[in-house]
Amino acid sequence: MSALRHDEPFDADATAREVKQSLVRLAAEQSDYADRVTDVLRERAARARGSVRHEHDYHPEDLGSLDLRHAVYSRVAARLRVLADKADYVAEIVETARQAAWGDLGGAVEMRLDTLPTSPVKDADYTRNRARRIRTLIDVDFAALKKQMDDI
Repeated sequence: MSALRHDEPFDADATAREVKQSLVRLAAEQSDYADRVTDVLRERAARARGSVRHEHDYHPEDLGSLDLRHAVYSRVAARLRVLADKADYVAEIVETARQAAWGDLGGAVEMRLDTLPTSPVKDADYTRNRARRIRTLIDVDFAALKKQMDDI
């Protein structure tokens, strides 16, 4: 949307940097989850007594599950870090996102064209007003599509 609105070409390198940063952030989140399981939940579970009050009320019998959860979070974090450094994996995400964006734009254009009451008529004004119609498509229709996508 931004590339169309500002008449800029798609920048695969900038998008790849964003993808890599997102993977690194996700890895950090998973590491944080693993640390929380180890530092907080496992300690709390080891000291807990009495009956369980809710699904997050861990007790000594949950220590094995918490150890497994720690291992899973740690492995997911490690894998995300590896993937963030794999240029071909990042490039595949970028290309998939680019194709999905084109699909979204094409669908919006098709939907808009499907709602036209009649086929456009070519007359003397048609060619002269083409630039204005395209600008309206970008500024109005694509902006509305972007707002819909942002709301999802």
